Amino acid sequence: MCGICGIYNFDGRPADQALLKRMCDLMRHRGPDAEGLYLNGSIGLGMRRLSIIDLKTGDQPVYNEDKNLAVVMNGEIYNYIELRRTLLEKGHRFSTTSDTEVIIHLFEEYGEASFAMLNGFFAFSIYNSRTRELYVVRDRWGIKPLYFSSEGSGLVFGSEIKVFKALNRSFALDHAALWDYFSYGYLPAAETMLAGVTLLAQGCYFKVSASGAAAVKRYHQFERKPEWANLSPEDAREIFFKKAENAVKISLRSDVPVGLFLSGGLDSNILLYEARKHMPGLISSYTVGFEGSSFDESALVRKLADEYRLKATFLTLTPDWIKANFSRISCFHDSLAVTPSLLPLELLSETAAKSLKVALSGSGGDELMLGYPTYQADILWRWFSRLPAVVKKAFAASAELVPHQPGRLPLDYKLKKFAEGLFFHFEKAHYSWRTILSEREKDSLLSPDIFPTPRRDSAQAYEQAFAEAPQSWHPLDRASFADIHVWLSNMGHLQSDTFTMCNSLEMRPPLLENELAEFLFSLPREFKMRGMTTKGFFRYCYKDKIPPYILSQRKMGFHVPLAQWFRGELKDFASGYLFSGGNANRYFRREELESIFREHLDLGADNSFKIFSIICFLEWTKQYKGMVKL
Repeated sequence: MCGICGIYNFDGRPADQALLKRMCDLMRHRGPDAEGLYLNGSIGLGMRRLSIIDLKTGDQPVYNEDKNLAVVMNGEIYNYIELRRTLLEKGHRFSTTSDTEVIIHLFEEYGEASFAMLNGFFAFSIYNSRTRELYVVRDRWGIKPLYFSSEGSGLVFGSEIKVFKALNRSFALDHAALWDYFSYGYLPAAETMLAGVTLLAQGCYFKVSASGAAAVKRYHQFERKPEWANLSPEDAREIFFKKAENAVKISLRSDVPVGLFLSGGLDSNILLYEARKHMPGLISSYTVGFEGSSFDESALVRKLADEYRLKATFLTLTPDWIKANFSRISCFHDSLAVTPSLLPLELLSETAAKSLKVALSGSGGDELMLGYPTYQADILWRWFSRLPAVVKKAFAASAELVPHQPGRLPLDYKLKKFAEGLFFHFEKAHYSWRTILSEREKDSLLSPDIFPTPRRDSAQAYEQAFAEAPQSWHPLDRASFADIHVWLSNMGHLQSDTFTMCNSLEMRPPLLENELAEFLFSLPREFKMRGMTTKGFFRYCYKDKIPPYILSQRKMGFHVPLAQWFRGELKDFASGYLFSGGNANRYFRREELESIFREHLDLGADNSFKIFSIICFLEWTKQYKGMVKL
């Protein structure tokens, strides 16, 4: 695990070593253990290393036998041992035992076809000094980020947007991307807040020649494997157990200690069950809670930790911690992939990194197994959509009359969100369940001076993802596909990468190991959701293996009681951002900001997600002042 960066000057100018060094320095938090540079004429590659596999000889860049190929890599290749064995049989000679060296020999043997053979999570760059071709590759799930800019006479890329600060130039703010941000709380496609800086899509690679000729190509497309579509539950369970055990086993490959982020949820407990087979001794687990909150799962996990004799660490996220740390941690969320869950994630990562370099996470389980409440809303939509328009309008009017009752996911919020989606087609309805601000709300809140008309509909990213999924699939399978390509790749993974790597901690998601994830994605829909019950297949498989109090636990996730705190301990903190003038007045209509905040304080609605996304953006403008033309 590390951070990588690179420069390629198409006009033949030598790569600037000082610039490359500055780019690496800006990512020191990603790799505090070592630095490596590669300079060859107009090309320069750099990396910061977090040593996890082959601690002694695993430094980068890594080369093939005659050194015409060089690679820098961020991530881990789970199947490097098996691939190495195959390559040795074909006559390749290795100088290290690292997973990074496998990439270069695999590419030497199979070319661009090698990218799809890698099982793991990664972003890497390969340079061929003979052909003067550069490849920049991102894993099929989008777990590791890679940003690039090819404006002007060269290419610059890196693991974080932060590396572009080293260029000592300013970028225009992409107002279309910002418009989307206020719908999603993240950027749903390749665009970033910096005009001209692009996020490489998952499962894609960027190939560029010395002339500057460049192309982005896809090396992996998601499919539902037909051989898994007609299994009996019993056969599916047996196959799943083998794949789950193997996925966790190879995810534990490491030369440093590995721990686990543990909640009361099903996904992390499946990882715990499987990890105990391969981790002798005490397993280090980390859990975060919220004092005096119905959101808190700590008591449940304490019971589990006692039963399994875990080396368990319990943390409490408080409003005081947020006030003391928010500005500090905001300097890392350059991508603006932000939800309130970043707060407990940062606290977990900061603490775990004092003892570990690697932690397992249950990321991906909800998207693969239809675990979110939005999928339940999809099912209800299919029934409600058949009703006459007059009935749908009556339902929507009734939803507006439901009084607000504070809670984790308030009933009035769910009813109003659902009613909004009734007047959209299925794809846009699914998108609307996940929005923070609707198009109408953005029109009211955002300054027309900054966002002139015409404006695009932010649903486009989701509609495009749905369009790429075969129409023959069940709507819920298409929704799962869209969430993997939009939400998981551009929000879930980016936020996880940001707030683990800023603490020099690698987070591994075993449920997204290639073979296991493809199997789960291909299972019949009724295995995943029967009626309104989610993750039925997981519950069926582990009914006699995981404690009943975990199996029966409703999904909670990393929900933070911000709604309560914005009315109490964080009221002044929030108002200080919203009404301090400056960029708040420039980007937002003050009267609408006041209305949103007042409605929240008066218990008229839960506007905590709206308030949080606005605060994060305003803090981002402080962090990027000077670099971005605001």
